[in-house]
Amino acid sequence: MTTPVVESSSGPVARVRWRHLVLAVALFAVAGLRAANDDMLWTAVFALAGLGELWLRRRDRPAAREARSAGSARPADAVIDRSLLVHRRAERLWLATLVICICGATALLLTSSVLAVVVAVLALLSLLRVRRERRSVETLLALSRPSYATGRGAP
Repeated sequence: MTTPVVESSSGPVARVRWRHLVLAVALFAVAGLRAANDDMLWTAVFALAGLGELWLRRRDRPAAREARSAGSARPADAVIDRSLLVHRRAERLWLATLVICICGATALLLTSSVLAVVVAVLALLSLLRVRRERRSVETLLALSRPSYATGRGAP
């Protein structure tokens, strides 16, 4: 299935991300159901989540795509090693934050459901950051060890 190309208001061509669009529509539907039940706090939460999904749908990184297609030069080994160290450290930090947020949300669920939701959102943010750092580490490992990227050698 191909992704249709759409002109964006910022000028460059952006691709429609259907997953974000479907999630945004679903979140707005849930917000509408909560509004019908006169639950304004959850209406606001789901409406903001829907707006966040729409923002993610519109977001595009043309510079990164151009750099990949241009086949930019490989950075020096020292730069790769330093970046790898920084990203591994950041990954461990965000993973620790994720575990603390999950434990905190579980404990707060027994006392205050609103605070538990806030801490759960922080846990989701931490999970997103862990995934980004892992992707950066994988990319740097592929740059530093070409056999790792092709699967022909031990990492």
